[in-house]
Amino acid sequence: TTDFLEPPYDDGSQGPYSLSTPFPFYGNVFTQLYMHTNGHISLGSSAGSFAPSLNSGPVDGKYYICVYDADVKTSYDPRAGYIYHRQTTDASILSRASIDVQTAFPASYSSFAASWVYVATWHDVSHFGSSPPRPENTFQLVLVTGGCKSFVLFNYDKIEWTKEDKAEVGMNGGDGVNYVVHPYSRTANLVNLPTWTDPAVPGPAGRWTVAAIGGGPDSCTPATPTPTPTPAPTTTPALTTTPAPTPTSNPAFYPYGLGTADTLDPPNDDGTTGPHYLSPPFPFYGKNFNQLYVNTNGYISLGSGETNITPTVPAVGSYTVSVFAADVKT
Repeated sequence: TTDFLEPPYDDGSQGPYSLSTPFPFYGNVFTQLYMHTNGHISLGSSAGSFAPSLNSGPVDGKYYICVYDADVKTSYDPRAGYIYHRQTTDASILSRASIDVQTAFPASYSSFAASWVYVATWHDVSHFGSSPPRPENTFQLVLVTGGCKSFVLFNYDKIEWTKEDKAEVGMNGGDGVNYVVHPYSRTANLVNLPTWTDPAVPGPAGRWTVAAIGGGPDSCTPATPTPTPTPAPTTTPALTTTPAPTPTSNPAFYPYGLGTADTLDPPNDDGTTGPHYLSPPFPFYGKNFNQLYVNTNGYISLGSGETNITPTVPAVGSYTVSVFAADVKT
C-alpha cells in the first residue's frame, strides 16, 4: 500500500494532514485532520494527546474519533508497534467501502457509493510502562465518504491490554449535542472488542460501523468546507501577484513548475514546510526515511525538521541535503 508510517512516539500528535476530499462530520466539513499516537484522530484542530473523555457527555468545540484512546507508546527499543495511515481513491478500496456501508445500512444506504477513504491502523502497539514481552493491540479506523454522507468503521483484531479498562471508544460531534460511545468503552469488556458483533448493524465480528451524518440526502450536492472568514486589513503591504516563471531549459534539470504536479511553497523567509511523506521510503546512509522537510534556505532534512538557517556538516543526529544552503528569502 501507500501507507505513511508514523515515527515511534509516546503521546505524539502529528499534523495537520490535508485531506484531498473534504470529510463531512456531524454538519461540519473538514479538510484536515491530526493523527494521535494514543488511538484517536481529531478533525480541524488538534484535540490533544489524549482526547477529552466522553464519560459525562459531549464536548463542545472538539471534533474527534477515538478508535482506542489509551496511553499508547511505540517508542521503545526495539520499537513496540507501528502506526500507519493513508487516504485513497483506489477503485478496489472504494468498492469495498461501498459494500461495507451498504451491508451495514441496507435500508437507508443500499445505493451508497464511496468516493474517498482514509485508513489509520495501529499495528501491534503497546502501552506506556509495559515490559517485555509487551502486550500488543491491533486496531483500525476507516473514514468513508461519498461527498455528502460519511461513515466511520472501527475495526479490532487483537486487544491484549486495556490500561486499567480506561480506553475510550467513541466519537464527538463538537456541537455539544452529537456524540456516540461504544458499550464496551472504559469497561473490562474492552478485551472482547475483536469478537463483539453489533446487534443493530450488520457486519463482521470486531467491527463497529457508525454514520457520522453530514450534509443532506444521498443525492445532495457534495458538501464544501465553510469559507474561511476574510481577515481584517492590516498595514502589511500585499504581495504582488506575478506570472509563474518559465522553467529553465538547462538539460541537466529535471522537469519542474508549469506542467508538472509540483507543490508550490508559499513565499517565506527562513521557513520550513513538512513533513512531506515519501512513497516509497528513501534510503540514506544506512537509514530509511519516509518523510522529509523542505527549508526555504536551500536544503531538505530527512526524518525530522531542521531549523538552522544553514546546517553544519557533518552533524550528529541531523540528516540534511544542502543543494545551496544560504539565507534565501522569497
